[in-house]
Formats: sequence, C-alpha cells, structure tokens
Amino acid sequence: MKKLALILLAIFLSAPISALLSVGADYLFTEPVEIQGYNYNPPIWATVVVVALYEIPVYIIVGIPVTYLIDFLVLKFSPHAHRLKEYVTLLIGYSIVSLIFSFYLLNNDFEGYFMIIIPVFTYFHILWCLRARYGD
Repeated sequence: MKKLALILLAIFLSAPISALLSVGADYLFTEPVEIQGYNYNPPIWATVVVVALYEIPVYIIVGIPVTYLIDFLVLKFSPHAHRLKEYVTLLIGYSIVSLIFSFYLLNNDFEGYFMIIIPVFTYFHILWCLRARYGD
C-alpha cells in the first residue's frame, strides 16, 4: 500500500511540473499563431493547467502498471543492486518505455517526442526522490 501511495503522490506532484516543462518547451519550439495580423499565443498558465489535468489520468492509467512492471523486472534481474546501478537500470527502463510510447503515438514528430519524454522523466525522478526519502 505504501508503494501505491508513493506512486500516486509522485503522479500528483509531477503532473504540474511536467506540464510546465512541456508547455515551456512547446513555446520555445513553436511560432506564435497569427490571427488577423496579430501574434497570439494562448495564456501559458491556462495551458499548463489543461495539460496537467490531461496528464493525471494518463499517468494513472499508463504510469502505474508501467512502474510496477519496471520495478518487477529490475528486482528480478538485479535484486541486490547498488543504488546507482538501480537508478541507471530504472532510467534505461523508463527511457525504453517512453520511446516505445512515443513511436506508438507519434510518427516522426520531433516536438512530440519531448511531450512524451519530459513527463516520463519528470515522473521517474520525482518517484525516485520520494522513494529515497520515504523508502519503498
């Protein structure tokens, strides 16, 4: 139960942070939209809130099973790993999952890869810090 609580806490902490990072990256990569001769971008904070609200169900539906799967595989293949080796193994696992998810959802969209990779790595690092602080 403690493991699920840490995962849910990581989800609710990483959703707004990754939304802010994703929207910030999107603003860097895209040109402003021109409407009737004026440059227009939607308000950044409203976009962050919408993206964060969208990310929470995706984190819950996809993130929880993937977290349990990656934890199971890491524990199975290296049960007594050093903290650094465990970190690298988990990072590789989450990287592979984010790339698979990116290729499955997107077709050669460079900006779209960042919209998948940023939330995955944000969630991973927040979960890693919570596990280091509160144990697992």
